[in-house]
Amino acid sequence: MTDLEELWESYPEGRPPVAELLRAARAEARARRRRHLVRPLLVGATAAAVASGFVLGGHVGDGGGGSASTADGGAGGDSAANGVVSPELRHSAFQASLKPADSCAQLLASYQDRARQQVGAYGWNWGGFGAYDELRGTSSLKAPMAAAGQAASADGASIGGVANDPSGTNNQEAGVDEPDLVKTNGTLLVRATRENTIKVYDVSGDQVRLDASLDLPHLSAPELLLDGATLVALGTDTLRAGNRDGSGTRVDTVSLADPQHPAITSQVRYSGGLDTARLQGSDVHLVLADGLPELPFVYPHDARKGDLSPKEALERNRAIVKETTLDDWLPRVDDGSGSRPLLACDHVAMPPDGVSLGTESVVGFSTATPTEPAAIGIAGTTSISYESADHLYLTTGGLGGCIDCVRPLGGTVDDVAGKVVGGMPYGGDGKTTIFQFDLAGTSATHVATGTLEGSIADRWSMDEAGGVLRVATTSMTRSGHQGRQQSSVVTLRPEGAKLTEIGRLDGLGVDETLTAARWFDDLAILSTARETDPLFTVDLGDPEHPKLLGALHIPGFSSYFHPLGDGQLLGIGQEVAFSSSGEQEKAQVGLFDIRDLTDVKQVAVDSLRQWTWPVAADDTHAFTWLPDRHTAITTFRTRNDSMLLGVYTVDGSTLAQKLTPLEGRRYDMVVRTMELPNGKVVLMAGDRVSFLEI
Repeated sequence: MTDLEELWESYPEGRPPVAELLRAARAEARARRRRHLVRPLLVGATAAAVASGFVLGGHVGDGGGGSASTADGGAGGDSAANGVVSPELRHSAFQASLKPADSCAQLLASYQDRARQQVGAYGWNWGGFGAYDELRGTSSLKAPMAAAGQAASADGASIGGVANDPSGTNNQEAGVDEPDLVKTNGTLLVRATRENTIKVYDVSGDQVRLDASLDLPHLSAPELLLDGATLVALGTDTLRAGNRDGSGTRVDTVSLADPQHPAITSQVRYSGGLDTARLQGSDVHLVLADGLPELPFVYPHDARKGDLSPKEALERNRAIVKETTLDDWLPRVDDGSGSRPLLACDHVAMPPDGVSLGTESVVGFSTATPTEPAAIGIAGTTSISYESADHLYLTTGGLGGCIDCVRPLGGTVDDVAGKVVGGMPYGGDGKTTIFQFDLAGTSATHVATGTLEGSIADRWSMDEAGGVLRVATTSMTRSGHQGRQQSSVVTLRPEGAKLTEIGRLDGLGVDETLTAARWFDDLAILSTARETDPLFTVDLGDPEHPKLLGALHIPGFSSYFHPLGDGQLLGIGQEVAFSSSGEQEKAQVGLFDIRDLTDVKQVAVDSLRQWTWPVAADDTHAFTWLPDRHTAITTFRTRNDSMLLGVYTVDGSTLAQKLTPLEGRRYDMVVRTMELPNGKVVLMAGDRVSFLEI
């Protein structure tokens, strides 16, 4: 065998774990705090894994979710004690398209067969991938015309302003709290530090007073949820929780009943990494992702393991995969009583062909009983999650929105088939699959599945109102391997077990990148950007017939919209200019009059100096609206990593800007502001907490 043949042999088979790659890419992009969105390349927005439905959650350790060793090598429960799933359980637990395996042996075989396609001579590996700076091609796409002379169902003047949640966080959905570094219950404020401690402050008086500190052992990068006097701290578990690549998730529950003596009341470790967490009332919902198991793979030309050729190493590694059990694949949990499987095999849905390897889990628990989680799972990975007051949505797929982002760079010679297989494919089929789950306390039931054309950028591109899911997508027309982007608004409604597309408006922002979306009962406002940067208003009063009301073309683009009430909208984004010396970027804040949705006007705009970027573009928790003061507060990062606090006062159609440099010059400094019930405004800037004079 030649050197070239040996190199070719070492490439893995099958589809790459693009969801994991893009998840890591999004994390890296957030760390950089910069977004280059002027090119028509959808970034950090798509995922290639195709997921399936979930089962009804059962509590770990009870009859539905407990585990026991089974004869066919997997974790099981009482209902699967013999490795066979009860038909009665399957019928009641799965209300939509996807079903659990018929037996634990079938589930294990699914993991092993897909793993064999991904393992290579060097272990878990895949072909490379690259991205073009811009997409090229021609198309006959034309933007839709605004519906001239027609009355809009939505009334811009009646849209109310949105203040922070009582916990202090600027959330996407009212009543669905998101984890953050600081939380308040009105009299106490709790802050998570970089040193993995929490600090408890009394904010009921004239001065902020530090009451107590508490170490969180083995919990890194904590974020917080607060339910009255019960604090839930979530972060990376620095101890290994199982046999997965990377660290898992630790959930510490802390009692603040005595604020001067906070006490950890429970510590629960999960093997999966934390994708998302939400708090509704006293119920916490987690989405966890378990990666690939650590296996004793061999490598070519390693004298310690026999100096194998690439072909021999590949066959040895495939044999190692064949010897795995369900204990290697299924997620684990440890509440202090010992590590055990989080999911029985009859609580894991089988994925369709082509899904990325791994296990995604949806976990729910009450803040009063955090050691009694209800858990469901899928033998694959998902990408974006969005939670409304009633439902959880998970998405997969959609690479058609960036068809040239992924290019084929290799494969593996299959001796049996006599051909090269695997490597990176050109994009996907341009479709996104969405799974809808009913939420009932701590349990979730998969109730509907739908598919739509295009890619979904992030959770802000999704919204639910009146039983209808509204989605902003980006899709691509194909001309060979080239095409042009367009954005769309799509509406879907559950009909039985199907999430059915009922309406669509195409042709928004042709050749442009979707940069922001905000939703109201009968209205969507979207921003796209490239050379001209339009703001679109879309009437959703009739969800079966979304209607373009207007398009405002302005310099710069918005990355985040916030409704102020009284027919006004604030847009935070950037202005990008091109010159012979290259791009010149600076942050800007614009005030829009949306009383007439067919003729939106930008009535004021304040720009910052060159090389500044709005933090709220990637971290919407960095924005606060104070309705009674008609004032917005947000932060900006500069090229030298200093931070600016921006205070914007709205008076009619004017916007007064006040910028204050914050002490310290640290790349990872986090700034938050929140209004307390007594009207005081708290400023947290890194390690400092104080009241802010407005």
